[in-house]
Amino acid sequence: MQSEPWNQEQRQRGKNNEVLTVGQRFGEIVSVFIMLLILGFYLYHQFANTGFFTANFVGWAVFVFYGSFALSVLPAVVRAVIGRRNPVRPFEAAFNLLLASGFIYLLAVFPFNFSHFSFALPEAIRFMFTWITNDIAKVALVLATLGFLVSAFVNAVKYLTFRQN
Repeated sequence: MQSEPWNQEQRQRGKNNEVLTVGQRFGEIVSVFIMLLILGFYLYHQFANTGFFTANFVGWAVFVFYGSFALSVLPAVVRAVIGRRNPVRPFEAAFNLLLASGFIYLLAVFPFNFSHFSFALPEAIRFMFTWITNDIAKVALVLATLGFLVSAFVNAVKYLTFRQN
């Protein structure tokens, strides 16, 4: 008998986690803003011709690279607008699978030269990023790909096991 209130409390906590607070919705918008800043960083590399993008950065590589930014912000925007997590999870899982496959493609063609990565930054802070090599970037791409695959699985499981009480 005494465990029943605890069960209700647990269910209520899970249900409340589904609905985003005003602060969480604001956080989703902030994450979109941060992604747009990162996008701007790479666009600067491309248009200033810093040498970061190699001759392999054409066609599908451009589409996959910049498309990943569009896909990564969509779930956050939708969550912020509707204020709920679960309706977005199937789309986020699908986007994560697309991002993982796109990153595998980028890893295969690797259209980057990370010795030029810091060239888009102010000179005073460039030294902090000179340690990033192509090999380190490849490891980061592999880890991101694995992260997208895990996230797709977790989102699918959460979506399928979610119960509206």
